[in-house]
Amino acid sequence: MKKFLLILVVFTLILIACQSQSSYRQVRSQNSGSSSSPSETPSGSSPSPSSVSPIKEQLQHYLQNPPPSKITYDLRTTLQDPEGTHTVTGTQVVALRGKDLKLQTQTDTEGQSFNTITYVIQGRYYACQMEQEWACYEFPQPEQDPTPQIQQSIRDDLDKLDVQDGGQRILLGKNTQCYKLLFQDPQSQENGETTYCYDPEGALLYSHTSTTDFESSLEATDHTPSNDADFQLPAEAKPIDEPVEN
Repeated sequence: MKKFLLILVVFTLILIACQSQSSYRQVRSQNSGSSSSPSETPSGSSPSPSSVSPIKEQLQHYLQNPPPSKITYDLRTTLQDPEGTHTVTGTQVVALRGKDLKLQTQTDTEGQSFNTITYVIQGRYYACQMEQEWACYEFPQPEQDPTPQIQQSIRDDLDKLDVQDGGQRILLGKNTQCYKLLFQDPQSQENGETTYCYDPEGALLYSHTSTTDFESSLEATDHTPSNDADFQLPAEAKPIDEPVEN
């Protein structure tokens, strides 16, 4: 069960912070034995201004330029392991404002309910949890801003990913453009795929990831502009002085 919860946390962070980062570092096409990669230039020809395909450029733009917004999602995650099938259901609210982030997750897993909020506000990091009442904690600021590293990782990984046009879906009454990412898990060597769907303003309204024994989805049920109230902590934060690793 600990493995399941860890996967859920990692999946959530990947979606919000760096949606195509470390989980997809190897793709199916790179392990198929082909002699060339998408970034190689044929012999005798001049290098192109950009080795990234148009579909990857579109996805890269959405990943790196999320609009200020507040989106509520229905969340469902399922994992199969030797102990059986484990399912988490709930809601997730994501508010974005520049570099500020609020991520609230309310889940029910095997009869246990959780309500947590993570904030990044003006470079300061907070975590809040509801038990009998809200309790919030402030974490030290990392020595180095992780944002440029995340953006570089997105650019690097998109060069390696097999990204395909995923067609269109109607979500919240809007036509969205979807992108399908095929990948191979670097540890298990299992193939999997992720689909992201964005509205014309660049808001992520749908995400679905599946492998042999893991499936998780987020589907937007509400989308509004974010406001200052979204970034107000529900309780005074207590400092935690332990260093934060990048």
